[in-house]
Amino acid sequence: GVVHLSNMLRTNQTLTWLWLTGNQISSSGVESLSHTLTDSNTTLEWLFLSANPMIDDRCVDILLHMIKRNQSLKTLYINNCNLSEPARRSLLKIIKTRHDFDLEV
Repeated sequence: GVVHLSNMLRTNQTLTWLWLTGNQISSSGVESLSHTLTDSNTTLEWLFLSANPMIDDRCVDILLHMIKRNQSLKTLYINNCNLSEPARRSLLKIIKTRHDFDLEV
């Protein structure tokens, strides 16, 4: 399902909020979304991925890359997932370079 959603986001120019809290999204789903948000989408501002226990450290590097490259995304909630403390710290460290970014981990 997330792959189809990612494909839609490649061409959608109106969606600004995406609420996927508690939807059994996995790290591979986050990778698919992150690739789209890094390379194709310029309108999404808020992404909520909280309470998805299948999201783990495997997607942290791609999230870091996305946060660096995507300038439209302003809010990412990825709390209550299965991220380790070092992964959370890495994400919190990268947002210090973006003072307009709200991150919940």
